[in-house]
Amino acid sequence: MAILRPARARPRPREAARICLARSRRVCSFPRPRAARILRCVTTNAPDSAQHAVARLHDQALPLPAPAPTATPEARFDWRLVAALAAVYLIWSSTYLGMKVAIATFPPFVLGSLRFTLAGALLLGWHLMRGGRLPTRSELVAALPVGLLLFVGGNGFVAIAQLEVASGVTAIVASTTPLWAALIAPLFGERARPAEWVGVVLGVVGVALLGARSELGSSFGMVLVLLLAPVAWALGSLLARKHTQAPGLGAPALHMLAGGLGMLVLSPLIGETWPTSISAEAWGIFAYLVIFGSLVAFTAFNWLLRNTRPSLALSYSYVNPVLAVLLGVGLGQEPLYETTIAATLILVVAVAVVIRTSLHHRRR
Repeated sequence: MAILRPARARPRPREAARICLARSRRVCSFPRPRAARILRCVTTNAPDSAQHAVARLHDQALPLPAPAPTATPEARFDWRLVAALAAVYLIWSSTYLGMKVAIATFPPFVLGSLRFTLAGALLLGWHLMRGGRLPTRSELVAALPVGLLLFVGGNGFVAIAQLEVASGVTAIVASTTPLWAALIAPLFGERARPAEWVGVVLGVVGVALLGARSELGSSFGMVLVLLLAPVAWALGSLLARKHTQAPGLGAPALHMLAGGLGMLVLSPLIGETWPTSISAEAWGIFAYLVIFGSLVAFTAFNWLLRNTRPSLALSYSYVNPVLAVLLGVGLGQEPLYETTIAATLILVVAVAVVIRTSLHHRRR
């Protein structure tokens, strides 16, 4: 005779839904615990009546416990960020004074040819040792005009101007590169914005203040060479964005090689001769410009571009002129006029306006 067991009471639909929802807490977690979202986890094993009950709870918040608070990691001191900013600020600011001292022994293009050919070769070797690839033929062709504009026109013209102009003044004029880039950008299909035009106007006022005391040079040719330096650097920068360049550190390495070889060819054409005797001090400054001014600073700037906000990486544009003026006055015994101070402040504001406007538009 079969033993009859009492039938288990079937839970009511609404109770069954709550049981399924309670079980789902152990296997499902959602940003907002609503019954409609948990439905996907519990309806496969719930009875039909429970499914309908869950559906009726669509807008009812479940009484789930509050999530445990997550511990926020404490901000850690990043020495790499401090070191990279110090390299970009201090080293690049000091290269103007270093070039001013070095050209007393090396002619400007002789100095540039030695510096950038050696630095470019070392930087390319470092790039290849870190797993980088050799540049393609198209990348070599694209790097040639960029390197000539950046280092022959940009750095080389600054070195020529420093035969007469103070290092701090050349740094101030060189800092107008973002202003010229905003002015030339429409030629490359990039529309200039009203705030950038305001920065350009302020830049013109700052340069005019420098010219008021003939701080830009004693001759028209020297003034023209100094003013063309940031224009050439801006053109090279815009051209580099227009054409595909080598990846990583390969691009600045090729640009340095192109600029160094270009100055090597042009040096005898403009009447420069190699020095017959070079002092130990001159060799020390040359080594500083190669190792720190080219290798360390460019590597630090590349790290900042990859690991920090663009506004922080590009902040050297309006920090370096101030530091260069202070270094020239403090270490180089260069004169400091009221017009120099006023022009520095105006140009710093102008460059900051242009850079921040460009970055704001890029984020949008």
